[in-house]
Order: sequence, then C-alpha cells, then structure tokens
Amino acid sequence: MNGIAPGHSQVYMALIHGAGLGSWVWENLIPYLNYPAIALDFPGRGAEPSDLKHLGFEDYAQSVADVVASLETDNVVLVGHSIGGAVAMRVTNMVPEKISSVVLVGGTVPKSGRSNLSVSPFIENAMLRVIFFFSPTVKPPENLIKQLCAGLDGATADMVLSKYNRESARLFTDPVQWNPLPDSIPVYYVKDTYLDQDIQNQIVRRVKAEKVFKLGHGHLPMLETPEELGGIINLVAGGALAGAGV
Repeated sequence: MNGIAPGHSQVYMALIHGAGLGSWVWENLIPYLNYPAIALDFPGRGAEPSDLKHLGFEDYAQSVADVVASLETDNVVLVGHSIGGAVAMRVTNMVPEKISSVVLVGGTVPKSGRSNLSVSPFIENAMLRVIFFFSPTVKPPENLIKQLCAGLDGATADMVLSKYNRESARLFTDPVQWNPLPDSIPVYYVKDTYLDQDIQNQIVRRVKAEKVFKLGHGHLPMLETPEELGGIINLVAGGALAGAGV
C-alpha cells in the first residue's frame, strides 16, 4: 500500500488481479498512479493463505469486499483485471457506498447467473472445461499461460510462469450473481488484443461502460505498458476526485 493516509473522500485505488496472478502483478504500475493504492491478493497466496478447494466465487469476492470496506474513504476506484472484473462488479454490489468508479482491464464479466467459464478465454478448450468441473483446484497448462504473456519480454513472461497460482475451480464454475450498477458508479473498460473482441464488446454493453479505452496491448498491460494503463486509471480517479467535490 502506498504510504498516504486516506481520509473521507480521499481517492483510493484498489487493484484486483486476475486468475493465477497475485498482487505482485501491479508492482510496475503503482509508481505511475497519482493516488494511494492497494494491490489485493485473492485467497490462497500472499497474505491470504487458504484451502482453495473449499472456496467459491463468493468467497473470493467477500475477501476483496472486506478489505475495501476497511478503507477509510468512500471514494474507491476499483480496478479489476481479467476475472477480477467479475469480482469487481460483485464487490461493488456488496459495498456500493465505498466505490466511486470501476475500471475493468480486459475484465471478464458474465451475464448474472452464469459462470466465469462462460466468458473465459479457455472456454474453447474441451479438456480444460472437464478439468474445471471435476477438479477442486485448477491451473492451465504452461502453453496457455504463455499465451496470456503475449507482448511481454522473455524475462517478464518467465516471471509470470514461475509465479502463476492455482485457483479454486469454483472461481470459474460458480454462478456469478451481480446487479447493474447505479449511474453514480460509472464503469470504464480497457480493451486488450488477447480476449475475443466480440466477447469484450458484449461485456462493454453488459456493464454499460461509460467509456472504452483501446491501447493495443496484450492481456497484461500492467506489465507490458504500465505507464499508459496508469494514465487511464489516473484519468478515472481524477474524475472521481472532482465528482466528490475535493
């Protein structure tokens, strides 16, 4: 966490990583942010050790909501990457009084009541679909993780491969229940070149994104183009700050 004491209406950024990743994925981005930020860990890694096989999607969302609820501000910019997008939408339903805006970075958000697998880049892999439904924890094979690293230099891609974490299969297979956000909590979407463009367009419409950004990067822009992504998040946060009358 950046060392700036938050206060009421102080803009604060909460960064939610995608499946298999961890808070470490945001380390290159945070120096480019103009506001205090906290990079969160899903259960099962970092400061959140857990027995993954007993956790469902709602447990993941609750672990994030608990941290967001503890922040001493009602002006949180919630940033969700990949499957963290679905978590961000659910968390905003849980603690709407804390959130001023949501930024989805290549975020995958299924229709309410559907699973994350329905919008996963792995949906077309038949073997993985079987594994997701019959194994308590999952980790994609190395060749699929490498596809996520398109656009990264070799050393950075190797780091992602070495740190990639297992997840509870239920993160992917549980139904995700979320409600549309009020107009007072705008959603912004940052497209990538990795996820299917039709799926991203559907998600943009589904979440009623106020603005869509296209940087032409792969699925890990916080590692590939951190300064550019940080600039977008700063723009959103600046709007949140103005909206709060600060």
